[in-house]
Amino acid sequence: MSIINGKNTHMITCFLGVLLLLLFTAAPAALGQETAHRKVIVLITDKIGLRDMDDRELVNFGRILKNGALGLMNNRADSLTKTNRASSYLTIGMGVRAYIPGQEVTTTDSDNEALLSEIRIADVQKIKKRVDRDYPNHTFGMIGETARQNGFRVAVVGNADTDGPRRETALLAADSQGKVRLGYTGHRLLVDDPETAWGHRTDTVRLLEYSLKALKNSDILFVDFGDTYRVGEAEERGKIEGPVLRQMRQKAMADADRFIGNLLENIDLNEVILIVLSPTASQDEILSGNRTLSPVIVYDQLQDHGTLTSGTTMRNGLIAGIDIGPTIFRKLGLTDYPPGFAGEETVIIPESENFDTVAGELEVYKYINRSRYIIHGIYVFLLLSALTCLYLPLFRESRVAVEKFGLTSAVMAAALAPSTFIIFTVLSYFGYSGIFYADIIISAIIIAAAGIMLSKNTERAISGIAWLSLITSGFIIIDLLRGSEYLLNTPLGFDNVFMGGRYYGINNDCMGILLGSTLFAMFYFFEKTGINKYLRTGLAVLVMGTVILSMTPGFGANVGGTIAAMSTGVITVMVLVSQQPVRKGKILFTVAIVFIVEIFVAYMDYLFGSQTHAGKVIGALLSQGFGDKFIEVLMAKLRLFAVMLVVPPWNIFLASQIYLFYRVRTKTGDNYLKLREAMPVLEGFTDAIWYGGLVAFAFNDTGTIATAMMFTYLTLPVGILLNKYISPNKTSGTMYSDRV
Repeated sequence: MSIINGKNTHMITCFLGVLLLLLFTAAPAALGQETAHRKVIVLITDKIGLRDMDDRELVNFGRILKNGALGLMNNRADSLTKTNRASSYLTIGMGVRAYIPGQEVTTTDSDNEALLSEIRIADVQKIKKRVDRDYPNHTFGMIGETARQNGFRVAVVGNADTDGPRRETALLAADSQGKVRLGYTGHRLLVDDPETAWGHRTDTVRLLEYSLKALKNSDILFVDFGDTYRVGEAEERGKIEGPVLRQMRQKAMADADRFIGNLLENIDLNEVILIVLSPTASQDEILSGNRTLSPVIVYDQLQDHGTLTSGTTMRNGLIAGIDIGPTIFRKLGLTDYPPGFAGEETVIIPESENFDTVAGELEVYKYINRSRYIIHGIYVFLLLSALTCLYLPLFRESRVAVEKFGLTSAVMAAALAPSTFIIFTVLSYFGYSGIFYADIIISAIIIAAAGIMLSKNTERAISGIAWLSLITSGFIIIDLLRGSEYLLNTPLGFDNVFMGGRYYGINNDCMGILLGSTLFAMFYFFEKTGINKYLRTGLAVLVMGTVILSMTPGFGANVGGTIAAMSTGVITVMVLVSQQPVRKGKILFTVAIVFIVEIFVAYMDYLFGSQTHAGKVIGALLSQGFGDKFIEVLMAKLRLFAVMLVVPPWNIFLASQIYLFYRVRTKTGDNYLKLREAMPVLEGFTDAIWYGGLVAFAFNDTGTIATAMMFTYLTLPVGILLNKYISPNKTSGTMYSDRV
C-alpha cells in the first residue's frame, strides 16, 4: 500500500511548493562594506568595562569614542560552563568559538634589544593537539594564517605578565604553526613599580617605541597594553580592594589614555585604523551580571562614528569576538576572506550618542536576563499547579477539591506569554521598562486578573485559553515579520546575548509558544465555527504558511526551527484533509521531505544568499570536507542537546507532560474516545501538536525547551476537557462519563 494516497500527495506537494517559494524570498539583506588597503592596529586593554571609559579626564578615550564606533563584544568561548583568558583570545584568533583549559601562554623572544624578531608560542603543539581534536575543521591561528597566505605582515608587541607570563595576545597574531613574523613580548617592556599589585607595570615609552617600529614593517599590529589586565587580575585574586583598587584602576586607565594619545599623534589616521578591545570582562561587570560582554572601539578616520553591529548579531551595538578577524581583513581590503571564519565583518550604524546607546543596551540585556529567571519561575509554578490539579483527580478514586484552582492556574499560564510580551513592549516604548520591575509586577497583576475572570467554568476557561493563544500567536508572527523589533526585548523572547549562541530572531521559548498557541487557537475556532473541511484546510494552509514564513532564516529562525514549523504545518494539513489519526509512516515521510527541502534551500542560500546560519554550515561542509565537518557539527549539537536534557526544569516538565498524555490516552479504556466524539475537530489537534513537538525536539539542540512549552498547549486544554467530560470515579480500573 502506498504510504500516502494520491489526494494527500497532491496537497502536500502544492503546500511544499508554496513553502519553498516563501523560503526563497526570506533572505535578509547582506551586510558589507568596501575599504582600501590600509593598516590595522589592535590595542588590547583587557578587563575593562564601559564604566571604566566613562571619565571626562580620559580625553583620548573620549576622542575615539566621539569620532569612532563603539560596541559590546561577546567574548564567550565554546564551553557552556567554563571560561578563561586563553580561550577568549584563542576564539578571536581562530574566528570560531573555541575552548582550551586554562594555561600559561609563553613566547620566545630575541634578547637583542635593538631588533624586533620572530616570536613563537611555546608548547604550541600541545595547544594545537587540543584544537585539532576538538575543532578538526578549523585552523589554529586563523588570523595569522590568513594574513600569511594573502601577503599581509603581522606583528605583536606587549605583555600582561603578573606573577607569571601572560602572553595570550600571541594567540591573536600567530599563524597555524604558532609563529608571529615580528614583535616583542618580553620583560623589557616592563618597569619596576613597588606601588603596583605585581611589582611592575608597562613601560609606556618603550611600548610606544616598539609599537611604532613594528608598525613600519607590518600590516596588522597587536599591542597588549597590559596594565588594565594586571589590575583586573589582582582584583579577581583578592590582592587589592577598596580605595587602593580604585586608585590603581584609575592610574591604569589614565596611562592607557595617554598611550592612545601618543599613538594617535605618531600615525597617519588616513592610513591606519585603530581597534581597541577587551577580550575578557572586568570584575565589576561580572559582579553586575555581565560575564561575557566587553567594550570594543573601531576608530576609522574615513568612516562615520556610531555603534557597531554585524551579520553575526544583527543587534545595535553588539558584535562577537569571532567578528574581529573578518573586520581586520575587510579593513585591509580583502573582500573574500576564507570560510574558516564563523563571524562576519562589523558595520557602523550612525549614532551621535554612541556611548549612551551602547550603555543603555547593556542595561537592557542585564535587566531582561534577570527578568527572564523570574518569568520562567512564575511560568513553572503555574504549570506545575495546573498539571497537578487537572490530572491528579483523573487518576484518583474521588475528585479532590482543587479543580477550580487547576482551571485558574491553567488560564494564568496561558495568559503569561501575551501579558509579558505586551507589557514589556508597551513600557519599553514609553521608556518605563525596568523601573522597580514594573513590567513584572504589572504582568503578574494582569495574569492573576485573567485567571480569576476566565476560570468561572470549563467552557469559559477553554475559550479564554483559545483567545489568549490567538493573541499570543498574532503578536509573535507580526513581530517576527517586522524583524523581531519587540520580541527580543521581552524575557520569553530574549535570546541570551551573554551566552552568545544566537543573538536575533526567534528563540526556542517562543518557537514552542508560537507553534503551540497557533495550533490550539486554530483548531478550537475550527471546532466552534463548524466550517466545512475545505475551508478549514484552506485557512490552515494560509495560517501555517504565514507561521512558516516567519520562522525562516531570513527572519532569524534557525534551521531546526524552520524544519519544525514546516513539518507541523504539513502534518496539520494532513490531519484536516484525512480527518483520521495520522499514520506514523506518513509522519516520517513528511519529515524526510521537509528536511530535504530545507537542505536544498540552505544550499541555494550558500550559493546566492546572504549566508545565513544554514548557508554557512553548507558552505563549511562543502569546503572543509563533508564527513569530518558533519561529525563536528553533529557532536556540537548533541553536546548542547545532552546538556538541555539533564538541566531542569524544562526536561522534567517535558517528561511529565509526555507521561500524563500517554497515560490518559492508553490507560483510560474507551473513555478517552468520548472526548473525540464530543469535539472531533479539536481532537485532530492532538496529532498535529504531538508529532510537531517531537520534530521540534529532534531537530533543535535546545528542543527540550521548545517542545516542553509547545506541549503545554496540549496538556492544559486536554486536562480541562477531560475534567469536563470524564469523572474520575473508578469502576473496574476505568473512568466513566457523568457529564456528556
